[in-house]
Amino acid sequence: MNPITNFYSPAQAAAYAAIYAKEYNSKFHDATLAGGDCANFGSQCVWAGFGGDLTRCNITNTSYPFDYSGTAAAPNPPASTCWNQQYSGTGNGGSNWFLSQWLYDYAVNSTASPSEHGWKAITGTAWNGSANVFPVGRNYHGALFFVQGSGSGSGAQYGHTIMIFSASGNNPSNMYYSAHTSNQHNVCLGDSDYMDFPIRYVIPTEYKIQTVCTGSYTTHSYPYTSSGYSAVCSRCGYENMYMNFKWARYAPNSSVQIQVSEIRSNRCYEIYAEVKRGTQKVDEFTVYNTSTLSSVSTKMKNEGLYTVSVRVKDKPDGITKNYEYAVRVGGIE
Repeated sequence: MNPITNFYSPAQAAAYAAIYAKEYNSKFHDATLAGGDCANFGSQCVWAGFGGDLTRCNITNTSYPFDYSGTAAAPNPPASTCWNQQYSGTGNGGSNWFLSQWLYDYAVNSTASPSEHGWKAITGTAWNGSANVFPVGRNYHGALFFVQGSGSGSGAQYGHTIMIFSASGNNPSNMYYSAHTSNQHNVCLGDSDYMDFPIRYVIPTEYKIQTVCTGSYTTHSYPYTSSGYSAVCSRCGYENMYMNFKWARYAPNSSVQIQVSEIRSNRCYEIYAEVKRGTQKVDEFTVYNTSTLSSVSTKMKNEGLYTVSVRVKDKPDGITKNYEYAVRVGGIE
């Protein structure tokens, strides 16, 4: 059985950080009063880097890229190996999402089972508290750093999570981070107090989406139609449609790129995108018989948070899936 592989986008994780570093995404639970929101924010950035979207249905129904079926056992409690959140107001999600040490353990142990469902990463020690041991040849852009004895943790625990917004080489003076609790964006790591503590790194790489068909079958069957392959398995009904989005922040009065694509380049009958600022529709786009919608909006000139609602159909009489992501114009620096 071959799992579907989706690769991590550091640029999309960083774009998400730029949108929400100085404020909170209202679609998710805020963990500030429960010991700190740092790991929650770091998890959200990774989630966006793997193509997560903001529709209540996809969050509540535990859709990809949440991991509700992880199998690698974490060394620390809880015993659950899942990585998941909950829609705001409906619950807190799992400790592997919310707590720094457990988030680090999830990444390490999920990676140790390379073919199992869940996201994989390159992990290791970045800083021992007094000397630069950042391995050369690594791309730390979009990585999570875990700081020992800082934030909500203490002692040997890696209790604080920061997200590397941009990086050049392996010198911390050329790395800039974003974080929650406290809320910070584009701050130089080399100038921060975190350099007084040991730091570990997690560089997400890919997500293995493990699916199982019914009966004796190990792979799904997607029938071909005149408009492309169906996204529904003819044997068990599994829906095989995953979209990537262009999370982004732009300066005011810019031309904004609206981009949505099916991760395996499967052709879709229709991709429709609607752009709103608050409740007001400001733009819309539709393409047919393609795997990608890529359009430029000249109507998103004013500062603010814009939502992009996407509707995708695999064929004229097939399934329809809905997605939502965000674009910010202006705002935080």
